[in-house]
Amino acid sequence: MSFQTSLDSYFKHKALVTQSNKMNVEKKAKKRNLSLSRSSEKYKTPKKVDHQSGGLQSQLNNEEVICLSSSSEDILTPPVKISHTDHSVVKDSDDLSFSQEKSHEKKNNVKKILDSPNTSGGSTITYSLSPKTSQQTPRTPSKTPSTPKSRNKFFSPTKKRAVTSKNSAKRNLNMQFKENNQQNGTKDETSQPKYQDDKTLNLLNIIEKYLNCDELKRLLKEDSQEMLSNFTFLEEPSMRVVCRLFWRQPGWYREEQIEDIASGKKQISNLNKHEIIKSLVDNRWIISAQSQDDSNMGFDDYVKLLKKPELSEICKDLKLKIQSKQDAVDALRKFCQCTAISNFFTGKMGNNTSRVLKMLKIKTGHCYKLSNVARSTLYELYVLMYMGMNYSIIREKRLELILLHDKVKKETYPIDKHMVVDNASVVFSSRDEFYRYFESHQLYDKYMESPDTQEKCDIVLQAFKLYKEVAEEDMLRYKSLPPWLRRFTPANTYVKILESGVQELKKDKSEKKYTLAVQILDSLITQLDFRQHKKYKWYAEKALILHKHLDRTELAVRTLLEGFKANLSEEAKDVLRPRAKQIANQRNVVLSDELRQSLQQYVEQEFILESNLPADHVYKLPLDNHKQRGKLKFETHLEDGRTVLSAEEYCVVHYTHNGEFTHGDHWEGRIVNTIFFLLFWDIIYTKPEGIPGIFMSHYQRYPLDLYSGSFYSNRKAAIDERLQFIEESTDEEVLVMMQNRWEERPEYEVSEICRSMGWVKVAAVARCLGARALAAVCRRLASDYSYTHSGFPDLTLWNVHTKQIKFVEVKTDADKPSMKQLQWMQYLIAHNIAAGFCYVGVNTTRSKARSRDNAPIL
Repeated sequence: MSFQTSLDSYFKHKALVTQSNKMNVEKKAKKRNLSLSRSSEKYKTPKKVDHQSGGLQSQLNNEEVICLSSSSEDILTPPVKISHTDHSVVKDSDDLSFSQEKSHEKKNNVKKILDSPNTSGGSTITYSLSPKTSQQTPRTPSKTPSTPKSRNKFFSPTKKRAVTSKNSAKRNLNMQFKENNQQNGTKDETSQPKYQDDKTLNLLNIIEKYLNCDELKRLLKEDSQEMLSNFTFLEEPSMRVVCRLFWRQPGWYREEQIEDIASGKKQISNLNKHEIIKSLVDNRWIISAQSQDDSNMGFDDYVKLLKKPELSEICKDLKLKIQSKQDAVDALRKFCQCTAISNFFTGKMGNNTSRVLKMLKIKTGHCYKLSNVARSTLYELYVLMYMGMNYSIIREKRLELILLHDKVKKETYPIDKHMVVDNASVVFSSRDEFYRYFESHQLYDKYMESPDTQEKCDIVLQAFKLYKEVAEEDMLRYKSLPPWLRRFTPANTYVKILESGVQELKKDKSEKKYTLAVQILDSLITQLDFRQHKKYKWYAEKALILHKHLDRTELAVRTLLEGFKANLSEEAKDVLRPRAKQIANQRNVVLSDELRQSLQQYVEQEFILESNLPADHVYKLPLDNHKQRGKLKFETHLEDGRTVLSAEEYCVVHYTHNGEFTHGDHWEGRIVNTIFFLLFWDIIYTKPEGIPGIFMSHYQRYPLDLYSGSFYSNRKAAIDERLQFIEESTDEEVLVMMQNRWEERPEYEVSEICRSMGWVKVAAVARCLGARALAAVCRRLASDYSYTHSGFPDLTLWNVHTKQIKFVEVKTDADKPSMKQLQWMQYLIAHNIAAGFCYVGVNTTRSKARSRDNAPIL
């Protein structure tokens, strides 16, 4: 009984499986039929055709037709015409599998389908093949479509089917076009090098400009010329490596770092990377640590290049426990100093340094750096080609940034890019002259970059020795240059170092250094050709050292008398008078009556006294400054509440709250310098006819003679004519002239026009001053800009309703005005322009030099 039951269940189960399989087949057939029905809607269904009359052939334009039918489908679907040019239909149809073995049966199938008007109950699919494929043997599907099996499958994102091979969505036609262009005899633009890197392009342009100028080409050494010539034949990635390594900090770089620099944003094969490095090494632009002695890379060089995980692996091999990279460096350094264990077997004396360096060397791999000859060549090139611009930009490695800002119009320079500027050939007549200047220039850079006072003093001694050793013939050549071009001579550079070095020598506070400083000042005063606009300072400094530090009062008096009799301007002599007055009135020094009377005579001549100038006294207790550092701060009440202000800001609030003035700002000399440049822009930035060396670079901020005494003499006729025009013009005409210049110059331009003040405020100040006062201020600036561009009063106060204006110099209890500030205030008052002091503090009348006429304002 149990056996019979099991047989019944077996056959019943088998029947269910068979029925289920049949149902699945029918479902798949219906699903396939639906998909074919949908596809048939995409294509137009051909009309009924008389197959016996051959109408189907004419209907299909003599194209070969394949009819495919499935006997498992119950629903009859009309034939669909599909062009074989749509390759995706043939390749992607997963309901069809073609046999590659029975090619002779395909022709028979086609013939049967074309001859018989109907098929045996199955749906018919008609494929129209293109003329190109009609000659090929057509494929016939098997009766049971199956999904092709492949290990490399992917699923189409638009259709639910598996495809054996992926069709590329885009075709790369670059190679095809390149071949066509080569066959047609045309060049492919993509094959030409494109220097997309602006920094590299700037370097290449300056090298080509140098190589194309014979006057400049002869100024550099032949070795440098050869390297620069070879640079133009390098590939763009190689040029990029040289450019980057020059502007970065000097040091070693790992091979992968060099490859990253060479690649940039592009992908370069490993073979090309090796070729790039090899070409740079062969052309002496970079050197390899592996090609030199191992001593050229030390412990510090290795640990600087390695990262913490790499150092950790080395420490792990040496059984050293670390937590951070600095711990690893310290542990390895300490391990180097330990005695090597091999000494026990060999009997030699030594430590673990060589072992550690070998491990570091293996870990870092190949290392490279810019060669010394390459670095010196590029530095010489930049000094030569950018002569005229501020050299601190090159020294601080900011030139690349300046060039990029100029290109993107973020910071441009006022020199017209179409102006033909002079080059270094107007200064140097031979290669020796340039290299003598270049060596002095390097010495000055070394002095400026040194943080150590003793090292600076040593450089001062070296410069003093070199200055005295300048040959007489060379000195005559330097003196023959115009005053504004003498800055590019070794003698001028040495004078500049010595002038600054006096202050470094004074820091030692020893009699020996004071005596050396006096000797240097004697040499500076004696020469009459270099930096003469600083001569009054040399007299004043020498008298100070002799009087205060060396206790040689009589010699100090003779120095001052010599300064008064020298060819100095009266304003420059005013700087000497305070020291002369102090010595003349000092009774505890031994001084002959004749010297005292002579000194007193110069003191009394038009001496500017602080007490003779108008002043306001504001009583205000400053905030506690227990550290005695920085400027005093004052607390006050504003609309926004209590706030802390500087002395100048507090005085602006004080004057504007009193109602005397409606506006005020702490601008110092920026306001008058802006007005001067707006009114004289075309004169300042136009090359004077027949005068060389005024503009030598398009990246100059000023003409080279602006800070020399020759600025006015080189443009005397034009300046005098412009001053007369301003005086005879109305206030509105002058304002229109200034506004036109303000609007035509770009806001991002680097010049003395201070855009942060805004045109509304500048126009208000100019309107309050008037044409005559503007001409008076500009006359003083144009006559000697190097001296008068500084020292202008701190505050500019004006009233837009009454057109009242005043310039105020702010001083706290301990501050003293400079002679330039006193001179500017005296000049303004002499030309009927209101000016004066504002003393703010709790003891503003303590100094005897300050006026006591006005009572303190509470």
